[in-house]
Amino acid sequence: MNDRDACEAEIVAHHEVIEGWLRGTVDDFALFERAQAAGFTLNEPGGARLDRGRVMEWVEGARGSAPDLKITIVDVRLVAAGETHVVADYIERQPTGDRRATVVFVRDREARHGLRWLHLHETWTHD
Repeated sequence: MNDRDACEAEIVAHHEVIEGWLRGTVDDFALFERAQAAGFTLNEPGGARLDRGRVMEWVEGARGSAPDLKITIVDVRLVAAGETHVVADYIERQPTGDRRATVVFVRDREARHGLRWLHLHETWTHD
């Protein structure tokens, strides 16, 4: 699988886990937790920066909080790929609005699709 296809597969699979967790249809929090690297950080659309611990706490506590949630991933684009990291961007569509996101993955053979989330930056779109 090439880097672009691996990125798309990982982004889609991870958002399926997030959607299922927030809907209350996924029971195994480890599916979410294992996808993030130890130093994972998230820049939210509103500008807040969260470390891995805060993200885990928020997501774990939000199980079942959005029973009608539907997330769609579109326009995945490979930005850069090197020996240890891969960068991609994509649009995440949700009922509350679209987000353009840029993700930095660290390569990890043990991870799903060979990629683990290291940093995610989300911005509201105005299209």
